[in-house]
Amino acid sequence: MDIFGNHVVHCANEVGLKFRHDLVRDTIVDMCYRAGVLAGKEVDLGLLANNDTSLRPADILVLSWDNGRDVCLDVTIVLPFAGVNSRNLELGQAIKDAVIRKNTKYLEKCTSQGYGFQALAFTILGELEVETMDFIKRLRNYMASHDANVHMGEFLFHRLSVVVRKGVGAQLVTRLPTSFLSDMPPKKAANAKVKLKPQTSYLPEFVPGSPITGFAVSEVLDSGNPNFKKGDYVWGFSGWEQYSLIDNPHPASLIKIDYTDVSLSYYTGILGMPGLTAYAGFNKLASPKKGESIYVSAASGAVGQLVGQFAQLMGCYVVGSAGSKEKVDLLKNKFGFDDAFNYKEEADLTATLKRYFPKGIDIYFENVGGKMLEAVLQNMAVHGRITVCGMISQYNLENSEGVHNLTQLVLKRVRMEGLNVSDHYHLYPEFMELMKQYFKDEKLTYVEHMVEGLESAPAALIGLFTGQNIGKQGRSQKYFSGEAN
Repeated sequence: MDIFGNHVVHCANEVGLKFRHDLVRDTIVDMCYRAGVLAGKEVDLGLLANNDTSLRPADILVLSWDNGRDVCLDVTIVLPFAGVNSRNLELGQAIKDAVIRKNTKYLEKCTSQGYGFQALAFTILGELEVETMDFIKRLRNYMASHDANVHMGEFLFHRLSVVVRKGVGAQLVTRLPTSFLSDMPPKKAANAKVKLKPQTSYLPEFVPGSPITGFAVSEVLDSGNPNFKKGDYVWGFSGWEQYSLIDNPHPASLIKIDYTDVSLSYYTGILGMPGLTAYAGFNKLASPKKGESIYVSAASGAVGQLVGQFAQLMGCYVVGSAGSKEKVDLLKNKFGFDDAFNYKEEADLTATLKRYFPKGIDIYFENVGGKMLEAVLQNMAVHGRITVCGMISQYNLENSEGVHNLTQLVLKRVRMEGLNVSDHYHLYPEFMELMKQYFKDEKLTYVEHMVEGLESAPAALIGLFTGQNIGKQGRSQKYFSGEAN
């Protein structure tokens, strides 16, 4: 990779710039594929420089592009203010000079062997060289006419524009070194077996071919954002990928990690989105009081296990349900639930709940929906509260099930409220203070389910919907995170 300012910058350690270079290269190759144009990256053409040393491989080789001729493309990042004397250069002149130098180095060698050559040049401030803009426009038009998946073509074009456009100061480059990724069921998945209908999720529709996203812990490699600096660890929404470019992150979508007395993986679970979900949904929305009776479905998941422990710490009576004997044992013997049952072994859920809650359920933390919700409604206490965190039983159904017994909401004056954690990120500082005290006093127990390697992520994701995990499911480079019962 060549990077031009007033002089060539040797950038072996310029990780952020190399990331941008490689992402531009890879995105253009993907766009070529979508446009029906054959292209390869890092292609060694066997060309020699004037001193008989081999020239480096072409960033991109596009076949039959220029009137049937194969064209070598060289991705060129221009640092217009890199040199001492460069501050007097206009931006346009800096990029022109870089293209001239590239042409001097490569054009004659390429044309002598029958190849075309073009430098795809842009500045770190987002300025594109004229011929580079023409190439991208032409390729975009090819995609629009060739690829039936218009959304994917636009995704690629947007990704390319994010990397090279102006406004780079708001961007972050992150990586997952000791990486921890998480996933939660209410999210679109790439695999058809766990594809959700648009109305079942508050997240955007997944575009096939684009990176799956979820919560992750990352290290900041490069930043133009004043809230983050190189070396910071952050948690928030990111891609299932080793490197990510995060454009203008919302303050609530990326949070700096300051408390490091626990494993970083905790920030995909107990100290991340699931932990805040449990805190906001139970401590705030449900307004628990000492001595009340609490029921938690899918209780061995990352959210459920914390809700049960929060309830215990408040002096409540809490019962959880799960889908295996192993999980039921964990709820009672490790997480401190007063009781628990395996819902798969109960023929009559209404009668089961009546047995555990003879005076009624004061608070139900809902993670399942369907028949479970119907049974709960029959067993709610007067002025009870239901926090609806999720309904995992409904996510993969072609037609969602209707719910009976809703008249109980009226008869017993029950308040039922949906929970979206994004409404409650302002509570994160007080949540963290409470959690740090709980950790200090050793009042919490937490279980994670980890699998090793990004290649294990698809199978782990599918496992969320069949109850194969306990606690927060995670993946890093050394380990993948979610819950299901």
